[in-house]
Amino acid sequence: MKTKNHYHIPIELARVTKVAKEGVAHVGDLIHSIDYDAPEGTPILAALDGVVIAIKQDSDQGGDDPKYENDGNYIEILHENDEVSEYEHILQHSAKVKIGDVVKKGQVIASVGNTGWSECPHLHFMVYPKGEEYKTLEIQFEKTVSIGKGNLAGKGVYAVQNFKKGDVVILYNLEPLTEDEYLRLSDSEKMFTHSHKGQMYLYGEPERFVNHSDKPNTLPNEQHTCDIAVRDIMIGEEITTDSSQDDFV
Repeated sequence: MKTKNHYHIPIELARVTKVAKEGVAHVGDLIHSIDYDAPEGTPILAALDGVVIAIKQDSDQGGDDPKYENDGNYIEILHENDEVSEYEHILQHSAKVKIGDVVKKGQVIASVGNTGWSECPHLHFMVYPKGEEYKTLEIQFEKTVSIGKGNLAGKGVYAVQNFKKGDVVILYNLEPLTEDEYLRLSDSEKMFTHSHKGQMYLYGEPERFVNHSDKPNTLPNEQHTCDIAVRDIMIGEEITTDSSQDDFV
């Protein structure tokens, strides 16, 4: 099940060294969690307007061992539609908010840490329904582009906001495929697959419809699994990339 709300990315991706949806703890109810590896002290941002309902920030303990699971610091924020966002492994005593505070999207609420069951400094981000703690929802992020007419299967992708050079334009929604799953795909779906380091992926929407250009306004970024603006992009402009430089080919 997906979130009803659309969330802002809770950290500046320029400071992030790796984004991971898969992980040893991202199983079962936690399947839709996202990890953002970043240096300790990197600001953590509220992903949506809401009210702070829980904080733990007294721990300085952590490590790559399940015995530290209860030592992780965190902040929980309640949003409209009774959805709760949680920010885990925060740095000891780094919370910039207190329980009951009303926060705004993009507001700094804490700093990245390495507390709890954690192998390196990172932000573990997840969203779940109020009263159903840790039963994570698939997170829908804010819409920054829309699908319109184009040359790739008759479709293209267009900006619905202005972007500055270096901004993240599209976050990829990549579905890893087994060999059998790939073989069962229709030919029309196979055209949206790419192999990377021996793993086959199926591109989701809208990234699958980004058209090629010899003078693109974005380029793919393997580290963050996203398209980054290589120049300023205006509202209504078609998003293009140089597929010959696709990190995932």
